[in-house]
Amino acid sequence: SHTFDASVVEISPNPTPPTPVPVSAKPATPPVSPPSPAPAAANQTGYKIVREIGRGGMGVVYEARHSVTNNTVAVKTILPAARPTPTAIKKFLREAEVVRHLDHPNIVKYADAGEVDGILWFAMEFVTGSDAGRIVTRGGKGGHLAVGRACRWTVQLLGALAYAHTAKTPVG
Repeated sequence: SHTFDASVVEISPNPTPPTPVPVSAKPATPPVSPPSPAPAAANQTGYKIVREIGRGGMGVVYEARHSVTNNTVAVKTILPAARPTPTAIKKFLREAEVVRHLDHPNIVKYADAGEVDGILWFAMEFVTGSDAGRIVTRGGKGGHLAVGRACRWTVQLLGALAYAHTAKTPVG
């Protein structure tokens, strides 16, 4: 089983650093120890894991820093413990490929991708702040969002979704 050691994990021997991502503030969530890859993987990589920022049934997303540029990115991986099926691996690779070809102000930018000791990953723009669910819970009255804000978010979301569904990408 592979685990990420937050003090040594770096991802991808990509000699070209990703495009700089501005970082203006840190989310208020506390750091979580990320899982780590085998020690040999740490010598083959270019990103250092800072903390876990999200987790789902098949994957995990980390805040990471490029070891040369110090740019902050989000790194998504498939959890090795989830024992991903060929279908799950295909979906993960498709997601990375689609994100790589999208260019919209409301869709995160692709930065890099690779595999380290059998762990697939891809890096993308790191977006500071909080997720919508937390904002609604903290800032809304009784869990409700102000109508104006909800409308602005919906317009942005639908614009990004429409763009993604009409964009020409290698996978559709």
